[in-house]
Amino acid sequence: METLRFLVGRSSALRKFAIYYNDGSVVYGGGDDDEEVTLTFSKKWLEAPSDGISHIVQEDSVTNRQTLFGNEYYYQLPYNSHGEGELGASMKAGAYLRQSGLVKFGGWTASENFYKIAKRAKADDYIKFRRVAESAPEEDTMD
Repeated sequence: METLRFLVGRSSALRKFAIYYNDGSVVYGGGDDDEEVTLTFSKKWLEAPSDGISHIVQEDSVTNRQTLFGNEYYYQLPYNSHGEGELGASMKAGAYLRQSGLVKFGGWTASENFYKIAKRAKADDYIKFRRVAESAPEEDTMD
């Protein structure tokens, strides 16, 4: 098994962030109160070629053998507390990406709501704007 470390907090891997949602909620992260998370995957899975898969056979707890085929995407979920890194398949990558939690998805909203959220994000001082050059704008230019 290979351990991939996704660092949250004061590290070079991920900086402080704020996620603004269409329903008006906000999630803040990467600050001093955030914590590090470690995800574990099979090293052989990570090293295997990514393209041209026809079939995958894996152990299964019910029948002892499961065959995956005929899909566009094959994935391994991070190992759980029982040391299991389940393999899966999907015609849409979004199913895996949502289940893994590693990727977040945008969504459309009405124009007036979009601009309301943009205004809130610009005014939020969780991450302060810092001018770094004479030619840089005086403030965040998200308009």
